[in-house]
Amino acid sequence: MTSALAEKKNGAYSAMQKRLRRAPVEIRVEIETKNGSIMAQARDFNPRGISMVCGTRIETGDNIKLLLYIPSGKEFELMRIGAEVVWCKEQQGIFTLGASFRGFAPGDERRYRAWILDQLKR
Repeated sequence: MTSALAEKKNGAYSAMQKRLRRAPVEIRVEIETKNGSIMAQARDFNPRGISMVCGTRIETGDNIKLLLYIPSGKEFELMRIGAEVVWCKEQQGIFTLGASFRGFAPGDERRYRAWILDQLKR
C-alpha cells in the first residue's frame, strides 16, 4: 500500500474512532503476538476497539489476540478477542497502541457489548 493511501486509510479510521464514545477503563490485558505474549494496561475501550499501554512495540497491521481480564466482583472474567493494531506510538520507552477488534471467542462478543455498555453508563 502506498504511503498516501495508508495515510488516507489511517485518517479515515482515526476520524471514525473519534466519533465513537469511549469508556476510560483500566484493566489488565494480555497481548498475544507472533513473537510471544506481552502484558499491557488498557486505557479505554469503545465498541470496536481498544487503546493500551505496554513496554513493547507492536507493528501497525499486526494481527494480535487479546485476553481481557474483566473485573467481576473479587474475581475476573476472561474475554478473548482477535484484533489488528491500527497505530502505535512510542514516548520515552512506553508504547501506546490502538487495536481494532476483528473477532470474538464464542459468546464473548455479547458479554463484551454488555460490559462496555455498562462502562459507558458510568
